[in-house]
Amino acid sequence: RSYLLLKMSDLQSIIFPTYDANNIADLQYKADEAITSWLGTTASQIFFMQLGFLCYEVGFVNQVWAPSIILKNIEDTFVGILTYISFTHTLATSSPSIYGIISVPNQPFLVAVDPSLHEEVFVASVFATTCATIISGAVLERMKNKAYIFWCFLVLLINYSFVAHWVWHPDGWLAKLGFMDGAGAVVVHSTGAVAAWVAVRALGPRRGSVLKDGSLKEVETAARPIINAIGAFILWYGWFAFNISSPVAADLRVGDALGTTALVTCIAPTMASSSALLLMYWDFAKLSYDNLLGALLAGLISITGCCYTVNIWEAAAVGFFSAPVFFLSQYLVRHKLRIDDPLQIIPIHGFTGVYSVMMEGVFANDVMGNPGLVYGNYSHFGVQVLGALVITLFNMVVCLFLWYVVLERVLFRKTSIKVSILDTYLGVSLFELNNTMALEEVLENKSNLAKQMSFQFHNYTVERFNNEQYDFLVAIHVFRDLVHHEKDPLKIAKAMISMVQTYILPSAPMCVNVSGTQRSQLIKI
Repeated sequence: RSYLLLKMSDLQSIIFPTYDANNIADLQYKADEAITSWLGTTASQIFFMQLGFLCYEVGFVNQVWAPSIILKNIEDTFVGILTYISFTHTLATSSPSIYGIISVPNQPFLVAVDPSLHEEVFVASVFATTCATIISGAVLERMKNKAYIFWCFLVLLINYSFVAHWVWHPDGWLAKLGFMDGAGAVVVHSTGAVAAWVAVRALGPRRGSVLKDGSLKEVETAARPIINAIGAFILWYGWFAFNISSPVAADLRVGDALGTTALVTCIAPTMASSSALLLMYWDFAKLSYDNLLGALLAGLISITGCCYTVNIWEAAAVGFFSAPVFFLSQYLVRHKLRIDDPLQIIPIHGFTGVYSVMMEGVFANDVMGNPGLVYGNYSHFGVQVLGALVITLFNMVVCLFLWYVVLERVLFRKTSIKVSILDTYLGVSLFELNNTMALEEVLENKSNLAKQMSFQFHNYTVERFNNEQYDFLVAIHVFRDLVHHEKDPLKIAKAMISMVQTYILPSAPMCVNVSGTQRSQLIKI
């Protein structure tokens, strides 16, 4: 009734409002404020994914290696952000572009960058950090922390700068061809996976993961499954922000599609998990929660490259078939190529990332003006395949050069990149982090193992000893192996002191029942 009593002039002013310059400026300010708030919130949510990666990795390893994993995730966080804002941002986004290959680095350390663009820099920096942290899960129990810092720096400085420029810079050569990678399926995830593949290939398998015939053992289940699962769900939570705030989202044409983007980010991993359950119940793959969580992450990455350009049912199809891609690539990597990748980083991030951008070429709708194969646009699918292959090959070649030339022959010419035999027994925690609990857990695990089976000691078998005697024998056995393989006298001395204080002195008086032959052998050692 009040509405009907309004004067016609007032009604006209409501339906057809007029704005002066001040009104327009105010509206523009409010719009900019809303965009800044949106980007800041989503970037913070993406940054929170670092905790997800940390939990997912720490949940897999035992107490010996947990401090090292935590340290690596802290390291790649600050290395990723500092590298991006110092060098990668200007190399990837500045103008002019040099033939669509790389930018002229005219804004290092964010010099002359408009402060109104700082929130976009923040978003882009956490994207780069995600690329770096992917590597840490693949090099479990093998790579020294110092070498890991340099490796993350080199990958972000070289690989990420070039690939991000090709795909996300308006003048990038792949962007001009129409290549589409919505939230970084290949720019972020495949780049990190290729860097991880080169590192794992060079470092070799973990100690104790190879069978006598040269094949690899089955992937172990997580040591702390609850932490592992919490990490996976934190990643899923962060992925909503990851997909709706990528550099492509700045294009106004996808504004109406952001709600659909969030929905398909929920649908794809759900379908991937459902597909994985079906395959595991049909004995196509081992039934385990590790595989289920891996399929869930594969579903998230499968929708990352096409999150803006697929509809709901197409996203369901993309997610459903990502599980077979994950299981097939898992079998290829571990059993055919014999690459020891315990957290399945290469199948999840590498193969599924390439699969994602190819599915964008198949199912893309017209929201970005470049429909896919199912809409009759064969050229766009060809561009997607070309871009995925070129980026993968480029990353492989560059990473091989960076590892075998820059890292091994220049930066670490006089020292080793791989942890020593001593570190594989006790975990780098004992020597790099001064975590003495590492020794206790290793010896406890070996002692428990010895209690379950005959303990081979030199040329005879020692069995049926009590707990203290086993602790003594295990400590001596481990130390003997370390002396034979470890060349650093300081590390040997630290190990000897820790073993003597923790196990040998308390246990030695209890070993009076050892036979004379065995006692003389121990004294000789």
